[in-house]
Amino acid sequence: MYYSEQLQSPISEDNCRSLYGINPAAPEAVALGFYPLTEAPAGYTASSYQKVGDHYEAIPLPVSNGELAMVETLRKHKVDHGKLKQLVVPAWSADHTYQPGDEVQHNGTLYRKDNDDDQSVPDDVAGGWSEIR
Repeated sequence: MYYSEQLQSPISEDNCRSLYGINPAAPEAVALGFYPLTEAPAGYTASSYQKVGDHYEAIPLPVSNGELAMVETLRKHKVDHGKLKQLVVPAWSADHTYQPGDEVQHNGTLYRKDNDDDQSVPDDVAGGWSEIR
């Protein structure tokens, strides 16, 4: 792939040859605004393109195509933030040692671990856990 400054977008070698009648790998192609392109990593979409020396680099979106597809699915099924947390936050277990910042579900309520010293059952009593709203 190449980057066309005229089009301000990527262009394939075949399109360069068929639309413009030039070989984009030829030295004179740079004078016409065609540069080699380093594409975004596999599984990512380019958000923009940046000239670096004698070529262009694709700047990928900060989230993968898989993550974007997951968000699209969540929106399609109208899963809001609260419902998503209920689906992914694990249930509290007496057999597990929790660290500050860990999140659990207990009796239908979401909690975040506050205190390292308190491994008690999550509840509304201040101390080891805070309810997540």
